[in-house]
Amino acid sequence: MRRLFLLLLSLVAVVFADDRIPNIDFTCDTCSRRYLDSLNVYDRPVIRVNQVGFRPADAHKYAFVAEPKATTFKVIDASSGNSVYEGSLKSVGTWTRPNMWVNGAFNSINSVYEFGDNDSTSAQTEKLYTADFSSLTAPGTYFVVVGADTSFNFIINEYLFNAVLETTLKFFGIQRCGKTNSQLHGACHVKDGAQLGHDLTGGWHDCGDHFKVSQTLGYAAMTLAIAYDVYSERAEDHFGASYADTVTTDGIPDILWEAKVGVDFIYKLYKASKEDGLIAKGDMYHSVGVGSEDHQFWDVPEHQDAQSTAKGGAPRPVAKGAGTNAAGMYAAAMAFFAVGWEMYQTDHYSDSLIAAAKDIYKNIIAKNNPDGKNTDELKGFYTGGGPLYDDAAAAALGLWYATKDSSYAFDLYKNPAINNNADNYKYNLPYFKGGYLGHTSGFYPGGWMTDYENVHAYVLFAFAKLILPTIAKAQSYGIAAEERDTLLTRLKATMLRLTDDGTQGDSIVSTNMYGNFKVVPPYNLVWTSSDWGFNRYNMGAANAVFMLYDMTGDEQYLNVALDNFYYNMGTNPWGISFIMGAGTRNENHPHNRASNPDGYNAGALPYEYRCPKGALMGGAAPTQTLKDDWLDYTATETCIDFSSQFIIPGLSLSKKVPEDVDGPKFSNIQGTAISETSAIISWTTDERAIVTVYYGLSPDAAKVDSVTAVAGVGGSVTIDGLTPGAKYYFYLVGHDVKKNYTTDDNHGQWYNWDQVAEAANLSGVTICQVTNNSAKIYWWTGDQALNGIVQYGKSATELSQMHTADSGKVVRFHEGYLTNLEPGTKYYFKVSSGKATSDSTYSFTTSAEATMVDFRVFVKPANKNSKCSDWKTCNTFFVIVTNNDSIPYSDVELRFYLKKNTSATGWGQLVKVSYDDMSSMSVSYGTAVSDAASGAYYLPVTLQGTIGVSSSFQFEMQLTGATYGDLEGSWSLRPHKEASDPERFEGIDLTKGPLYTGSESTFLETVDGKKEIAFTKNPYVTIYYHGSHIYGYAPDYDPASSDLTITRTLTLDFVTPFESPATSLEDTARVATYTGESTVSPSGFLDDFEGNGVSYFANTSYNHQFDDFVFSVEKNLAYGNNMIDWVTWHNHGANAKGSYDCACKVVRSNVEWDSIVTPLEKRFLMFNVDTAKAYIGKRTQVTVTLYDSTGAEITDDDITLALSIENGSAFFYTSPTANIGTTTITLVKGKATFYVSSDTPMETILYASSMTSSSKYNYTSAKAVLLIEELPPWPIISSAKMFDSDCDNIPDQLQMILTSPYQENQKFESVAFEYLGDTIRVTQATITDSLMTVSFTPKNSAVYTNPEGVIILSSNIAGKIEASQDVYTDAISPTVLSLSVLERLKDASDDKVYIQFSEPISAPGTAWPLALFDASGNAVSTVPSVTNSRIYNEELNVWEFTISFDAGGNSIVTEGMKGQLLSNAAITDKAGNGVSQICAAPILPFTLKVLPIPLKYASISDADGDGLAEHVIANFAYEVDEKHAPDSISVVFGTVVPETLWTKNFTWTSDRTEANLQLSSPFKLGNTSGNYSGISSKGGDLIGAGLLMQHKGSGANYEKDSTLAEDLTGPVIVAGTIKDAGNFASLKVEASEPLTIGDSTLTLVQRERSGPINVPAYRWTLAQSSFTMLYEKEAETAVQEGDRIRFAPLDASLFLDNSGNKPSSENPWATVAGSGNPTITFDVHPHSPISEISPTADEICSEENADFRLVVLNQENRKWEIFEKGQLVSSADTNGYIFDGMLYDVEMGIPRGTSIGSDPAWASILLDIDIPFYTNLGAFVNRYEDDFVLTPKYLSTDNKVIMRVQWLSRCTRGIVSTDGRALGTGAYIAKIDIDAKFIPNENLEKEVQARFSSKDSYTKTQTFGIRRVK
Repeated sequence: MRRLFLLLLSLVAVVFADDRIPNIDFTCDTCSRRYLDSLNVYDRPVIRVNQVGFRPADAHKYAFVAEPKATTFKVIDASSGNSVYEGSLKSVGTWTRPNMWVNGAFNSINSVYEFGDNDSTSAQTEKLYTADFSSLTAPGTYFVVVGADTSFNFIINEYLFNAVLETTLKFFGIQRCGKTNSQLHGACHVKDGAQLGHDLTGGWHDCGDHFKVSQTLGYAAMTLAIAYDVYSERAEDHFGASYADTVTTDGIPDILWEAKVGVDFIYKLYKASKEDGLIAKGDMYHSVGVGSEDHQFWDVPEHQDAQSTAKGGAPRPVAKGAGTNAAGMYAAAMAFFAVGWEMYQTDHYSDSLIAAAKDIYKNIIAKNNPDGKNTDELKGFYTGGGPLYDDAAAAALGLWYATKDSSYAFDLYKNPAINNNADNYKYNLPYFKGGYLGHTSGFYPGGWMTDYENVHAYVLFAFAKLILPTIAKAQSYGIAAEERDTLLTRLKATMLRLTDDGTQGDSIVSTNMYGNFKVVPPYNLVWTSSDWGFNRYNMGAANAVFMLYDMTGDEQYLNVALDNFYYNMGTNPWGISFIMGAGTRNENHPHNRASNPDGYNAGALPYEYRCPKGALMGGAAPTQTLKDDWLDYTATETCIDFSSQFIIPGLSLSKKVPEDVDGPKFSNIQGTAISETSAIISWTTDERAIVTVYYGLSPDAAKVDSVTAVAGVGGSVTIDGLTPGAKYYFYLVGHDVKKNYTTDDNHGQWYNWDQVAEAANLSGVTICQVTNNSAKIYWWTGDQALNGIVQYGKSATELSQMHTADSGKVVRFHEGYLTNLEPGTKYYFKVSSGKATSDSTYSFTTSAEATMVDFRVFVKPANKNSKCSDWKTCNTFFVIVTNNDSIPYSDVELRFYLKKNTSATGWGQLVKVSYDDMSSMSVSYGTAVSDAASGAYYLPVTLQGTIGVSSSFQFEMQLTGATYGDLEGSWSLRPHKEASDPERFEGIDLTKGPLYTGSESTFLETVDGKKEIAFTKNPYVTIYYHGSHIYGYAPDYDPASSDLTITRTLTLDFVTPFESPATSLEDTARVATYTGESTVSPSGFLDDFEGNGVSYFANTSYNHQFDDFVFSVEKNLAYGNNMIDWVTWHNHGANAKGSYDCACKVVRSNVEWDSIVTPLEKRFLMFNVDTAKAYIGKRTQVTVTLYDSTGAEITDDDITLALSIENGSAFFYTSPTANIGTTTITLVKGKATFYVSSDTPMETILYASSMTSSSKYNYTSAKAVLLIEELPPWPIISSAKMFDSDCDNIPDQLQMILTSPYQENQKFESVAFEYLGDTIRVTQATITDSLMTVSFTPKNSAVYTNPEGVIILSSNIAGKIEASQDVYTDAISPTVLSLSVLERLKDASDDKVYIQFSEPISAPGTAWPLALFDASGNAVSTVPSVTNSRIYNEELNVWEFTISFDAGGNSIVTEGMKGQLLSNAAITDKAGNGVSQICAAPILPFTLKVLPIPLKYASISDADGDGLAEHVIANFAYEVDEKHAPDSISVVFGTVVPETLWTKNFTWTSDRTEANLQLSSPFKLGNTSGNYSGISSKGGDLIGAGLLMQHKGSGANYEKDSTLAEDLTGPVIVAGTIKDAGNFASLKVEASEPLTIGDSTLTLVQRERSGPINVPAYRWTLAQSSFTMLYEKEAETAVQEGDRIRFAPLDASLFLDNSGNKPSSENPWATVAGSGNPTITFDVHPHSPISEISPTADEICSEENADFRLVVLNQENRKWEIFEKGQLVSSADTNGYIFDGMLYDVEMGIPRGTSIGSDPAWASILLDIDIPFYTNLGAFVNRYEDDFVLTPKYLSTDNKVIMRVQWLSRCTRGIVSTDGRALGTGAYIAKIDIDAKFIPNENLEKEVQARFSSKDSYTKTQTFGIRRVK
């Protein structure tokens, strides 16, 4: 589950169109084409602007104005109406005003209208002017005004070309073939390749036709792939598999997916060719459907398969005879695409593509070297007039790029067998030595532009951008830096030569050593001599110009490329945008069958026009007539290679996509049991991701299994083999294609499901839309999300077929779509979900014939028979019935609903697509039938015979006994315009009867001199097909009970809690209100609205009729997912009425109620070994440690652990010698050691799992392999004991009994064992049979009488070292370390003696263990009587013995006496060792144990007001004399990391009841309260208290006493973190302890800088120990990163701590840190709007000065440091340096990342400054470009850096251009680019270093003026 703020950042990207991308389609989609054509021809705009728009940074914005009525212009902000720019027009001369001609056709033989002049040339001219507004950079929508004339709107937007590219890609979607999800047409040509036994569907249609041809398809695929490879960081994903799918994307960049459409088809061609043996023969299939037959059919593509082959129908021809050109582009496309696809693939598809490309290269391309071969079998189409070596070069480059195989590089530019061009190479830069690039005439088309036949520019461009972009990249391809430089030089030179040759015109932009770069004014076009697809060829040349810009950075090429873009976007003589669906005006008659019916030549009536958005129209040269005529394909054809010319420039100029550094974001996570032992886990992600599900029986990452799903946007996995009835926990880990990872574990709580496949409550089974071959089955499973199955068959007892509903997804509302059913058949079915199966067996019967058929009826009134002059006397109609379906139909009956009982006569004819179709039809008229619903009649008309696909039947219907006057108002003739009418219908205009004099095939009639379409589509005539109602509305039509089954569209749109098309939301609100609207069209009957099977129809209300309602449902939310499937129904009650006419729309929603504020912190238990190994019966030691997520040990969380193994039986012990096992251990300071053994050999998993329930932490178990083995055939330790051989109570000897003596080839190697933290290794031993003794001297000489630990015996067994682990035990006797006796108290009745032993002992009972001596050492015979003994201080092993007084009431043991442990004392240690009989016990004195005076009260305060707690007082119960004074006092204080301070120095009050502690140092900053609470001795509760403890004595006489220490210390600020929040900054302030609010009108915090200054907040919120405040970033009081802040002192502070303490008077300052990547604020502007430049003749003036200086203020010495060409040349006082020339101020606000006064978090900042300067008309002038290393000495205390860029004045010339020419007075433009890279301070924490390793940048275009003065 994601946090809410993450959702808000990501939701728009998931489900909404990206609002960064502007709309560029301003065309009128409700206007008729005739109206739009009239505007195009007769309302040509005076102001011709690029109707799409401009980028802010482009210093090249203008409009053309023809014959203006004014000399000035204004640019108006369309939103405000304000003028934002004014200027003067500039004349560009007199130019041709070309004609425009439009043919508004009805079909291929009938034209409705013609507008304009069709002469090829025009004698008219016009004066043109330009309005330049290049300096306008503010984003917005604008228009230009000149006098009374206005331009169309245009936008300025940095994402402009993102929109242009997105629109261009849509045309490729229109051209998609097969089942590739075209957004404009249905699946088409699905039989391609079937006659060969192959699937050759897919790819793109070539142009306005439907064939798929190698050269353009390969060119388009290669272009798309190269563009993605070069500019992948700009490629975006806005669509799913179709460009109509904008709700949920597929996670794949759209341009890459489009390239895949082409490459998939190419790969199909390859596989078929490989299988048929063509590749081995040097050939392959390359094109499908190519031939004139394809052009004989004009209809939508999905209808062509059904036609005869003469009309391009199936089977379509498949061409082979592939040549170098087709094979080259195919191989290149696959190779370039494979590289881009690699990170998205899940099936090694890229590898397959590369293998195919290599195969094609080897067998087709290489075999035809060096001359190449042209492609055959294209029947005169695409004859391949261009060169071939460029295509081969593309293939070689692509394969080199994809494989790094240098053999392809050799062929590309070195192989002399392909070309040997050594001589030209030696003397001319635009040549290569050999290979394809080494063509002897040069690698350029030789006076031709870039197109599908000439891909030279693509090869040169891709070589530079993909192989040589950096030295490192080039080196990865085996190219050294020097060779890279050479290659880049030659590539650029060749590209320059190509551009010189490949551009036309008489206006020279620039001259170079190879020729001239030319354009054709006034529009600066670059290729105007090609007529067929003029814009295609001109943009091809412009495309190469743009690539040259991208390779060189020379903006003259960019500006010319933009000129050509602008021409196509509306800056042309006609003011029309040639990019369809972009701009305000488009042409309207493209030569494109899928979109335009103008050329319709099939047998029915033309379909509706649909704009082919994204297509580039062919257009015309600016001196030629622009023809908008479907028939003139040279002018109006739209082709994939046309639109390909926009791909590289469009993507390059697009705004970069923000770098993807975030992993996928999850939502809609759920786990559902679907059977007793299986479950489905499902989720949604916001991007394409590979997701792994980790699941187990506990929320413990050490005890999980996992399963990984295939890549996708969301997904699911099915898990089998689960335990019935168990609760399972799971979490998800996903990564996107950039390997950014995300873990979603529900804030550490984990998600869960119960493995209980409850029998679902199946309800609401509904059967809808039953046809002759399909049916839809719906049902609910309530709140349970389950899978769905439909079991069906022809017998109720044999449901032998099964259908998986909803593609196997777990949902609540289920749809099973049954297909391939038999007509006229009764089917039985049951539905199942989870474990439940419906009790009832349901049934339905398919119709005998089709019930959902795409027919149309058109009616035309006519006077043919009656020759009527009065419309009321007319009696004849012409009727056309069209078949727009995909299959033919026979024998249909029409019913005309008329007011009068009448009959009819007339004849009819079948209009067929093909002349070779010999089928025929006839018409017969029946007798009128009374119609009860209308009170009138219907006239049945039967059409006998078969109407084929795209065919129609036309017939004459002459009425007998009735005229139009009798029939006026009839159902089938009258208008239907009411809201209750199922479909709007204008009616049949009967008054046109006398005027329509043509025949039944006269589609156009001339009325009043104008042609008009005479036939009207009539939805109120019905059609019955074999008894089934398939078309039209009868008078008794009722959407609730109609027998008409039609395709209805239902909508279900939500307004709250999410807004459609979103379907999910994460919220913290407890209640969600679901509101929205549902509609159905055509008219229907909305009669139900359900959520998870519950009807909420009562929560709806109709808007108008029954086809539109609004709803409002309020739901209380449960924590986590609240998933509801919402369903709106048309005619939900249909089944009860015996009907299947029902339909529904489902929206699956989820509102996540997330009440968790703080996610669980992850902590990990880890063993010290991966495998714990032991032999049977032996113990092995294992240590477990607790870590946090950074790998740091946790020492303050001593949780209890459960020890377990996965299977088998094992024993756990807390010590190596313990006899009693355990299953739990408790960590001590984050660690615990235990021992494990087993009597059975096994290999299993060992776990240590937390038993502690925590609301703060999630603990992951420790996990290791436990390996228990049989005893080996060599000696291991049977037992081991440690001894003290010299009686000093320090171990020095180990004795081991081995399991067997050493045998032959077996010998002792070493013993290693743990000892007090050390590991001691001994290599010498005394061995007698099975007894081994080793001696050692420990490093630690402390008394240690209870040693035990791990021991490892290493033995050399036949040359191999074998080690076995065991434990050694304690064989040393306990001894006494110290003795004391309690001071005798007044009321004492006995004495207390205290004995400190060297180790823990078993309870000694009441036997006295000591021999007593007096102070002189004389034995005392009296033996004390012990009445009780108990452990007194377990930590020190001190036991208390209570002894009686002697008979006289005197103490038997007193201070000064001595004692010695008796050798026969009943003292044994835990190992069973008694008192030593060998070593004499020491004689020790009895010291006096003094009890301290009890503590009464203590306090901790900040006496000096500096915010540090240092003043501690302790109050005692009564006077403390010297004897009872503590030896030392310790104080524990602090919360997060409590601190303990000790002191032996106190100052006593005069009555010695209070001590003032003298601490050596105060408590650390931030320790202003404690973790203790209780009752104060002074009354009241103590919270946040410390703990004070007094200590007295040592050893046996040690005593302590404690009390709570009241917190009297005020809070302090310990940290501040600042975040950007738009115009505001958000500062999170962390305090040392929880806060409460005193007076809310007082001050939150103070800022140190320029102060102290009180910092007000726009608003703020408190959260215990922290608060967050929001304030304006630009405010004078604003806090910046690096500032220091504190609480306002004392009474000025708004805050108190929980004990009521105020911040102290001098509470300390805390440094404010940043968050996220540090952001630099740039302020870059001319020092003066107009710089006065005064040349000088001063003698000291030098003409050799550099053009520019960078002057930087050193903040340490306050001097200017002056740099020229990157070198420090001098420094100067700030008041002594004179800035002459033109000056740019550069000021930067740079985050310090640390406190002011300390070194910044960055060591340096690398600045890359690039400022090119231009004239106001865009001509390049000069450039300041330099790198500068910014160090902390330039950073001021307020985090500012001050710089000046100085454009120096040259003596007599002033400031000059790059070629030394003086700049005159005028306006100039600067394009500022500054890139900054932080270099971190390596002395700081890694987290800080990581943050300050980022980049920032600044880009802006500005204008300034220069005035030359004398």
